[in-house]
Amino acid sequence: MDKTTVKVPETATCLACEYPLRGLPEAVCPECGRAFIPDDPNTYRNGPAKPRWPFQPVAPPGWQAEVLPVAIALYLYSSSAPGGLGATVGLGACLVIPVGLAGITILVLDFVGRVVAVRADRQRASLDRGEKTRGGRWRWVILPTTLAIALSVILWSWPMRIRFHFSQPAFELAVRQVQTGADPRHLRGRFGSYEVGYIHCYKSGAIFFQTGVSGFDKVGIAFRPSDTSRRSRDKRLARYWFTEMW
Repeated sequence: MDKTTVKVPETATCLACEYPLRGLPEAVCPECGRAFIPDDPNTYRNGPAKPRWPFQPVAPPGWQAEVLPVAIALYLYSSSAPGGLGATVGLGACLVIPVGLAGITILVLDFVGRVVAVRADRQRASLDRGEKTRGGRWRWVILPTTLAIALSVILWSWPMRIRFHFSQPAFELAVRQVQTGADPRHLRGRFGSYEVGYIHCYKSGAIFFQTGVSGFDKVGIAFRPSDTSRRSRDKRLARYWFTEMW
């Protein structure tokens, strides 16, 4: 007696593991346990053609686990310097920043689409066997975690505050030397983890340490013993210490 087989196209394969689905006794992939609906081509792959839906009900691709941590690490390093990304790449930020924002937008839309697709796929998913085939549940947290870290940097500038904290003794030593008559031109160089290329002393007693260039502006760290007011684009790093752009 012939066994009843599930009727799907000859080229049908599992959407999760690409196992051939033709001739199976039941609508469940024997390789990974992912169920499919023979009458719904959106629940399996038909040859090289992708399902009709714009987003697949599976976890984000694994490459995000490699690319996003590297990207956020570079962003944290850039954000640890006054001027941020602009101070690191200068005029190149005019290209890097828009491309980065476009990439983030695409990733967010893809992530939201996958979440919506998963919710719409719950009925079919209830038929899965064995381990759930969403694939790498940890992959669902990569993008939200990356965005949360980036947002925290924007709100609190904590990479720059941490970096300056460990470099502050070197800056304070330079301030004392300038206040006792040392020539600022002879003090330029490595200050903790910052490279200072120029030092300017104000009549008010404030001292500006240039650590980079953002576009056409000099950026750096300023010591303000009397004028502790903060301009809108400055950030307070510690008592008497601010970022500065001029």
